[in-house]
Amino acid sequence: MISQIKMRPSRKSKRRGFTLLELIFVAVILIIITALTVPQFRGTFDYLQLQNLVSDVVSFARYAQAKAITGAEINRLVFDMEKKSLGIDTYAGVETGDEGAKEIWERIKYRAIPDFISIELQDSRNAVKFYPDGTADKVTMKVNISSGKSFTISIDPLTGYAKAEESPQQ
Repeated sequence: MISQIKMRPSRKSKRRGFTLLELIFVAVILIIITALTVPQFRGTFDYLQLQNLVSDVVSFARYAQAKAITGAEINRLVFDMEKKSLGIDTYAGVETGDEGAKEIWERIKYRAIPDFISIELQDSRNAVKFYPDGTADKVTMKVNISSGKSFTISIDPLTGYAKAEESPQQ
């Protein structure tokens, strides 16, 4: 009879996987890389929100102008710096009272302004009126963030056209 010889499985000298020390080392490297890149992403995020707000201001101005023309009524773009908001109002009439005549405006659109974005109006008015004939009040404003990046938004009084340009960094 032939006897069967049992073969023992050979023991491998190398272990599979990573040691705990290697995993900790990789985790520390990832934490350091993350800590170095997060501040750069924060600045990029702020800049993207600045671009978004500038786009919204221009869009609101163009919407207010179009609504004034099509509705044959005065509309205005309002900047409320205390409440950090931007809105479009439509003229709703005049109310007379003890204090005299007072204009009534109805809010039709609204947008909040992030706290880290500042708007500097070149003239002291906080509202830009758009008239049914397509004209508007002349306004130039600077919208910026603390990193120094800014945009200049201007509204042409004859055409009511709003445009934004990125200001060169100083």
